[in-house]
Amino acid sequence: MPKNSEYDNSYLDLCQTRQNLIEKFYKENPVTSDPYTETEIQKSIETLNVGKSPDEYGLTAEHLKNAKSILTPVLTTLFNKIKETISIPRAFKTGILTPVIKSGKNPLDVKSYRGITVTPIIGKVHELCILKKLQLQPGPDLQFGFTEGLCPLMASLLITEAKM
Repeated sequence: MPKNSEYDNSYLDLCQTRQNLIEKFYKENPVTSDPYTETEIQKSIETLNVGKSPDEYGLTAEHLKNAKSILTPVLTTLFNKIKETISIPRAFKTGILTPVIKSGKNPLDVKSYRGITVTPIIGKVHELCILKKLQLQPGPDLQFGFTEGLCPLMASLLITEAKM
């Protein structure tokens, strides 16, 4: 149960239901794949968009692209270990939340803002590797972790939070 007493319990129930459905789907439709390769990691790094804000560790896509030859073997080992242990590092689930004013809204009203979270760039590379590796058949309606326009990191967060 979350520490915050104002946490929406119905949302927690929804997250737990989604987690159960996703776990059931993967038990019934196991996804097997080969280990990540350095080529896959390099291709994922190459697809990163440059000119974006740094993550909470001060890293940007430019850092990864410029250090690609050094980082690729390390990231390949890391991502394969994540896959083996089925455990996303907590550092991939954090980020810098920045309030952004909604178009045409009063800047003095707190409800006029939406949050944009900059997540760790290495986590983004991991997500890209997952997306390229998985070739899923259409899943249940609640399968959104690897769906275009939705974030695998959020699916991971929902599963982690529902288990806590």
